[in-house]
Amino acid sequence: MLFKKNQTIIFVGDSITDCGRVKPAGEGCLPGSPYGNGYVALSFAYLHAQYPHLHLRIINQGTDGDRSTDLLLRYSDILLYKPDWVVMMIGVNDVWRYFDCPGMKDIHVDCATYQQNLEAIVEQNKENKIKTIFLSPFIMEVNPQDPMRRKLDTYRSAMQKLSEKYGLHYIDVQESFDLLLHEATSYEISRDRIHPNIVGHMVIMKTLIDYIETR
Repeated sequence: MLFKKNQTIIFVGDSITDCGRVKPAGEGCLPGSPYGNGYVALSFAYLHAQYPHLHLRIINQGTDGDRSTDLLLRYSDILLYKPDWVVMMIGVNDVWRYFDCPGMKDIHVDCATYQQNLEAIVEQNKENKIKTIFLSPFIMEVNPQDPMRRKLDTYRSAMQKLSEKYGLHYIDVQESFDLLLHEATSYEISRDRIHPNIVGHMVIMKTLIDYIETR
């Protein structure tokens, strides 16, 4: 089990992580779910039900619409919590803006810049003795020749290579969705191939939990 007693784990990312979390910090015992209604809330529930003795502090700091550039700009706010772990899923908006806003080139983030942004974050984690877990970006599309899937795979590969360079934990969420999509259609999991329903969020949570429980 990767997580140890009394550790703080912060989840960062875009809308898939945000999922309606409480602002400014998604945590606590407020009515409803301060952690949002996605994989972070599911992970919180599982870890506290299965490992209550660890007394883990879990914080959701996902922000709707974030690209890697946006996450890097606000990363100093993440460091204020002095986490032991950062679980990071970022990259789909870096890719998506090429397809839903093709004329707005000023908001496009090319793969080289994406990798530089991730590396700058990793260096800050390293400097602050924070352990990093990367969750790969994904799309509900199994056709490798689909233009957006093909582009996203290059960003996903960049994240994996950076993980190998720094010896970080890398979890391939795309691979988990590819397995599910052999039996289910993308419409059963997401209406836009990006934002998962609760079934998709369970896939992310289970992929994460399976990894951390076996390390």
